[in-house]
Amino acid sequence: MHEAAVGLLAIVLAGPTGVQASESVAPEAPSFELAKGTNEIGLWGGGASSVSTIGGLDRAETEGRRVGLLSFRYGRVLLRREMFALEYFADLIPFAVETNTIVVADDGSGAFVRRTAYGAGMAPLGGRIVFRPGSRVKPFVGASGGFLLFNEEVPLPRANKLAWTGDAEAGVQIWTERRSSFTLGLRFHHISNANTGDVNPGLNAFVFFAGFSLFR
Repeated sequence: MHEAAVGLLAIVLAGPTGVQASESVAPEAPSFELAKGTNEIGLWGGGASSVSTIGGLDRAETEGRRVGLLSFRYGRVLLRREMFALEYFADLIPFAVETNTIVVADDGSGAFVRRTAYGAGMAPLGGRIVFRPGSRVKPFVGASGGFLLFNEEVPLPRANKLAWTGDAEAGVQIWTERRSSFTLGLRFHHISNANTGDVNPGLNAFVFFAGFSLFR
């Protein structure tokens, strides 16, 4: 009788622990899913330590030139498949810089001098393919088009202060557990005036960039 009472007491005491164990929920695994309809808000910036002679500039005209860009980005996933996702994006560029631009001197002599040109603009036509959309590390390729308005004629005198841009990019997104990502990549950055100036040399640079984005 005594042994039965002790056994019953042990079951009663163990009961709540057993219920709690059965009702405990495993921690939810973080989601790295890039689903259709996902919105991206991000910031990226980058620079190039030199520009290319591809596009019409000779070696002397590219000497000492540097390119820098800072941009806000909005994106939205339009299509999702098992192996890739298609995302539209638009860039708002509040700051662009192109150093050692060749311009006409202000003293009326007609001599050429070098100055830094500053600009701003946007690239509303952008799209990229993001591979492995369900994984934490997502490679991507993309392209965009838009314009930049500079305070000097770029890249040479008698070109235009308004330049049209065409960029191609490739890189990788590294997602965190809070549905944000760090981005590293390389952009082929092209500007020209589409023959709206007296001369139309293209300025081309390979821009290394990094960014941070939130996805909701």
